[in-house]
Amino acid sequence: MKINGYALLQAAAALCAALVLTGCSLLKVAVATGDPLSKEEMNVRTMTRGFYYDMAAEVARTADSIAQAAPELAVRVAAVRWKIRATRAGVSAAMQGIPDVALADLWILCRRMNDSFAEAPDSLLFGPQSDIARDAALRLPAGPEGSPGKCFRRTVTI
Repeated sequence: MKINGYALLQAAAALCAALVLTGCSLLKVAVATGDPLSKEEMNVRTMTRGFYYDMAAEVARTADSIAQAAPELAVRVAAVRWKIRATRAGVSAAMQGIPDVALADLWILCRRMNDSFAEAPDSLLFGPQSDIARDAALRLPAGPEGSPGKCFRRTVTI
């Protein structure tokens, strides 16, 4: 049986890596988990992430509808950009470490989107399809149970 030089070199490199990583006491891999979340915080986190998935699905459906209905390229591009930016901002808000802050940030994002769409003229949004986006944005701020105030059970003082 003939072994080529490349296979021998790969085997030697793998053996060296295994010896170095298993024998080195200076290398320790650990994941810092911090304090576990309380049941209430876990419920808020679960609700927030569910709210994000609903928000992202609503934005994606609406943007796809606008892009499909719009004859102008600029409107189709604007719809796709809205879908990308809104879902990216939503995931940044929803996946934060502190569940209450994540819920509040996601809710504020949806409220600001609704307020911006309500105030902006059609020419700055999606032309004749702007009402489709306004209707979707109007449904978003309700979120889980209508507002974050209904979700919080404790008062936070600053």
